[in-house]
Amino acid sequence: MDSGDNGNSRREQLTEQATEYLKANGLASLTYRKLAYELGVAPNTLEHHFGTKDKLLEQLLERLAEEQRGGLQATLRQEDAGPELVSRYVRAAMVDISNLENEGASQLFFELVGASMREHDLYGEFLSHAMNDWIDFISRFLVERTEVPESRARVVAHLILATIRGIMLSRAMVEASERPLLDEAGDLLGPLLESLIRSESGTP
Repeated sequence: MDSGDNGNSRREQLTEQATEYLKANGLASLTYRKLAYELGVAPNTLEHHFGTKDKLLEQLLERLAEEQRGGLQATLRQEDAGPELVSRYVRAAMVDISNLENEGASQLFFELVGASMREHDLYGEFLSHAMNDWIDFISRFLVERTEVPESRARVVAHLILATIRGIMLSRAMVEASERPLLDEAGDLLGPLLESLIRSESGTP
């Protein structure tokens, strides 16, 4: 294995460790020095592999997003198609959201959204990826698998993403006793969107 491969392997290891740390601890008072201490490395090691702290955060969130997109895609068999896939897609998203192991990732996401609103110059790229990458992903899914026209796919994708993220935010805000109601709301969402997809795609 050459030095480049070694470097990539170390970077991947640090990315995984830093992601788990941030999911558990959030952004509060985060510094490179503190993160390096928790990971058992020197601060300049993180700088070498990631550049600035902001670049590291962007990479960590993109890693989490790629894992989520990959997990959702894996729930849908490649040969399946049709509006009913939207219900399955939403159900899979709701299962992911309600998974207690993912709460840290959800909280970190909204922390970064808040930071982006306050310091757009630093986190604007994160906001762009957090929206555009997901909208592109859902739009392709709609066009390729449900026959929604390209001219409408991004509109419907925005509706789906906004609704699912609204449920994510609500889960972070409500008492634990209210969460089963949000799960029921997620169960209602799938058929509603499926009906919309049938209308948009002209499927009976």
